[in-house]
Amino acid sequence: MLTVSRQPSLLLLAVVTLGMYGTVHMDEDTGAAMGEIFQSMRYLLPLSVDDSWRDAQHLQHVRDALETVAERASLLGEHGQSDRYVFRFLGYTLASDLREVLRRYELAEFESARFLLLRATDYCVACHARLPSPNDSPLSAHFVDGTVLARLPLEQRAHLEVATRRFDDALTSFEALFAAPDVHPSSLLGALTDYLIISIRVRQDFDRALTTLQIFGKRPDLWTALREDVAHWVAALREFRARPFDPPTLSLAVELIDLATSYRRYIADRRSLVHYVLASSVLHRFLESHPQRDGLARTYYLLGLVEFQIGRDFWVAQGEMFLETAIRLAPDSPIALDAYALLEQEILLGYTGSSGLHLPDDERERLERLRALLGARPNTGQF
Repeated sequence: MLTVSRQPSLLLLAVVTLGMYGTVHMDEDTGAAMGEIFQSMRYLLPLSVDDSWRDAQHLQHVRDALETVAERASLLGEHGQSDRYVFRFLGYTLASDLREVLRRYELAEFESARFLLLRATDYCVACHARLPSPNDSPLSAHFVDGTVLARLPLEQRAHLEVATRRFDDALTSFEALFAAPDVHPSSLLGALTDYLIISIRVRQDFDRALTTLQIFGKRPDLWTALREDVAHWVAALREFRARPFDPPTLSLAVELIDLATSYRRYIADRRSLVHYVLASSVLHRFLESHPQRDGLARTYYLLGLVEFQIGRDFWVAQGEMFLETAIRLAPDSPIALDAYALLEQEILLGYTGSSGLHLPDDERERLERLRALLGARPNTGQF
């Protein structure tokens, strides 16, 4: 197994580079675990991208590194503090995915193992893109641009830059992507969402986002609806850039969500994207105030609502995760009923295809366990 000595600098690396919420409180073991994950991923990702990890001289070292990240991710799940529900969830699910990477690697299924390893960085992104971060991590400088990872397509490169807390680098990569004449706007919808999340939630840089969107909005290949969406985002950024959003409160988040809902014309309407991103920022920062349990449940419920409007990542289903957390925090509350109804719908629709519903056993059992928490309620049904 690859090991990293537990020195104070390692704990600092863990806090600065991989901390989930702005203020991270962790013991030395947890900090060391996060540091080892970072160092192992620094080793694994370049090897996987240039495909040299299948070479004989790397096989044992790669196995050791994969074992390290899986075991250390499990430790993060076990050591998650009581008020870090999502942190524990991410630790356990990351560990499960990394064990699958190791299994496929040992079967010489290198392509699928590489795909899963790159997807595992989504858990880092899910953590790092929540709260404001005034500075990039100096400890991960050149993690991307100093390796073969720099040859990745711009969107994937930006994704890894967020995962390693190089936010300004990520914004620069996104801006280059938006200006690329050979990339059609239809493939940029997800990147535009990610760009606004980093600009608003992490960097709180409304002016930079404004400049970028104004330039993007002049592209001649935008279709009518997207051009209108961009104009609405620009208008919202202008409106909100001078407005204070401190202190973050539930009432402020609800106000933003209500505004966003009032502007929507249909379910998939994207014109309220800036409002939803701002609401999510307020909610994530509100969690830092350690609200009471009922307030905590409502916060996670609202985060679930918002995530289904801005989230696009099928790999880390944050919307589902937030709703399930709300149910478990306050199973006897009306919030839990609403959260379950939305979660059940999203899960069932996600597995509905042209040949009907094919709900995996683990998802069916998950819903059954949550229904059991709610008790015998008249508006919790079967499927």
